[in-house]
Amino acid sequence: MKRTAFLLLFLFACLSLFAQSYRQAKVYVPVIAGGLQEEKEFFHDQLSYEVVLHYHQTVKQKRGSEFTLKGTVEPYTGAVSPSAVVVELPPQTDNPVPPRANPRVRNTNDRREFFSWEVDRSLYFYDTTGDDNYIPSFAQSAESDGDSFSRLNPDGLEFVFYLEFIKNSTNEVVGEQYIIYKDIDASISQLVSIMVYNMLSMIPAEREKGDFRDKWLFVEAGGLWTPRLYIYEAQSMYWFNFGFGFKTEFHFLDYMAIGLGAQVSQDWVILGEEQVKDVILDIPLTLKLVFKPAEVFMLEPYTGFSANVSLSKTTKPSPFSWLIGFQMGVGLGPGVVFIDPRFALDFYPSAISNSPQEYRRYLMQVGIGYKIGFFQKNGR
Repeated sequence: MKRTAFLLLFLFACLSLFAQSYRQAKVYVPVIAGGLQEEKEFFHDQLSYEVVLHYHQTVKQKRGSEFTLKGTVEPYTGAVSPSAVVVELPPQTDNPVPPRANPRVRNTNDRREFFSWEVDRSLYFYDTTGDDNYIPSFAQSAESDGDSFSRLNPDGLEFVFYLEFIKNSTNEVVGEQYIIYKDIDASISQLVSIMVYNMLSMIPAEREKGDFRDKWLFVEAGGLWTPRLYIYEAQSMYWFNFGFGFKTEFHFLDYMAIGLGAQVSQDWVILGEEQVKDVILDIPLTLKLVFKPAEVFMLEPYTGFSANVSLSKTTKPSPFSWLIGFQMGVGLGPGVVFIDPRFALDFYPSAISNSPQEYRRYLMQVGIGYKIGFFQKNGR
């Protein structure tokens, strides 16, 4: 059982390296205005894909979202918003070999050297002998006259795709960019990718200052229902143990906290004909992962151990117990109301005082309470 507890602690520590590494803002992508249906679908799908690719969340309604990516397709007349920035592809080369490769390329004695080349989000290898080389899709599209979008634009007219990045809380346009094109091909996909990257880079990496969940210290109190299963030669279950508890948590990282508490609960041991009542003081030490989805929730899986002390001295409980739980909270007023189911298992057998009979305890617990934070973290 000790081994299991340590493995779970190690798993929690590993998960913390990946938990909430990204902002995960909610971004609304409305239907593209103007243009043909195929163009609307292309740009909308591309925008939605890029938002998810950058670890943000797309939503179907503007209500509840933080930002909006608003796209518009219009015929190009030579005039675009003066504050908008034109987006251009970086210079393309027909091969990835630098002008002066160091060390220099040597293809003597049937030797063939290759250079890696990232094209269309895939990795290819360029043969410096000139044989079996990959032709990038933007070059293929330039040479091909069979593209479906080319057939939709037989007159070679120019269009502008105009993209606005809007902060929904103020309806302020915080970014504007555009591209001018005739036909939609792989190069347009790359340009849209650059546009969305530029827009999303303006999203703060942390929540704005004032989030009631971003506190250094939390204090909580609540009532407990603590049914317990006792295992000896047979087994018995007692459902009507109750108690109360207090705990403080230090959120040393945005996604991780350590907690120390104290709780008092009944322990009504029933071993056959023998019944003993006790009052147990538990001192839990926990390590939590902290997730803050939406605007009001706190989801906190945790593990740890507790020290157990008999206050009535009628039993000898196991000195330590391993525990695992999941606290689910929702914002209410200045703090969080929560429900906290937990399971615990003793490291060692327990015993009744002045009796050689030992037993093991399986401890279930459901806590309901309220916690409030202090000392606001500085957000951006």
